[in-house]
Amino acid sequence: MIDRLASLWPKPLSGTVGGGASAAGGAADRAAQDTGASFQTVFREALRSLEAGERAADQSTAAFALGLPIAPHQVMLSVEAARLNLELAVQIRNKAVEAYQELMRMPL
Repeated sequence: MIDRLASLWPKPLSGTVGGGASAAGGAADRAAQDTGASFQTVFREALRSLEAGERAADQSTAAFALGLPIAPHQVMLSVEAARLNLELAVQIRNKAVEAYQELMRMPL
């Protein structure tokens, strides 16, 4: 289940300003492929990947605002990818909370 969840986690776009996103993009997949990957490891790497995508979007937006040579469509793609990654993380959190609440409602 964890391997399947980690494989569905979106990867930040490569080629954005800063380049940090492409290095962290497959981190969750690499962690999930390890035979002894714990949930904590997969979760930590997924959050790092999310943060790297947001950082890349911030950097591309700042570069565009400063007038550096960056294409507007590249800025929009990095911002939209970061938004979608965050939306997915929120939905996963909501499902986890919902599952926990369902477990707490079960009689013993």
